[in-house]
Amino acid sequence: MAKGRFVFSLLVATILNAQQSVPIGGRSKNPIGAVVDSPDVRKLISEEERRRDEADRFYRENHTAEEKRQHVENLLHHPDEVLPGHKEFLEAMAKAPSISVPGKTRAQVLEISKARCLPDGVSTVTFTRMLIVGKNPLGGTQVWVCTNPYAFEAP
Repeated sequence: MAKGRFVFSLLVATILNAQQSVPIGGRSKNPIGAVVDSPDVRKLISEEERRRDEADRFYRENHTAEEKRQHVENLLHHPDEVLPGHKEFLEAMAKAPSISVPGKTRAQVLEISKARCLPDGVSTVTFTRMLIVGKNPLGGTQVWVCTNPYAFEAP
């Protein structure tokens, strides 16, 4: 019974946390570049997530310590070989319609994708879909921001 309460509490806390607004650029006061959400951008994100799932299959398989070390080295030094299509994904996202959002603008986190937004193969910084809140001209706009997904879990 206690385990059930814990799971329920965790679920409620996650839902409440997801509904809170956070500064879109964290503590930065600098403007943040954000890709405007669209069906085309969602398709790019979805395709990259499928490629990432395929690449992450390595971690679900048994490997020797040497194979694991070599894999990490390849991710660091040859990400295009280990993650084919990632470079093209980043180029397409860079060309997608975007806006500049003032730092500290409040936004609600809608989705944290598995699509990584840095060119190396080991960074965990991903594209996060956010809804800009407030009465400013950008309020109500959904955007994708390159950010550390773990930043939203802190109190």
